[in-house]
Amino acid sequence: MKLPEFEFPPSKIPTFPLPALPKPVFKLPAFQKPVLIFPAFPKPVLPSPELKKPMFPSPELKKPMLLLPEFPKPMFPVPEFSPPMPI
Repeated sequence: MKLPEFEFPPSKIPTFPLPALPKPVFKLPAFQKPVLIFPAFPKPVLPSPELKKPMFPSPELKKPMLLLPEFPKPMFPVPEFSPPMPI
């Protein structure tokens, strides 16, 4: 019974580099992390109803808020977004 037969050829070693490919796949989940930061914003708004009160007595603050709706308006004219033609 000789052990030399157990020695695997060095050509099998190159098969290890293959598992290195899945590593780049991990980068994708990294993008989802920043997405979790978004939901964190709406949460503080609900538990802090006191912040909404001061906004009412200050009508001047509401004026700048009206300017915000003017931004979404230009987005509507874009026909490439609204008419999604079903192919």
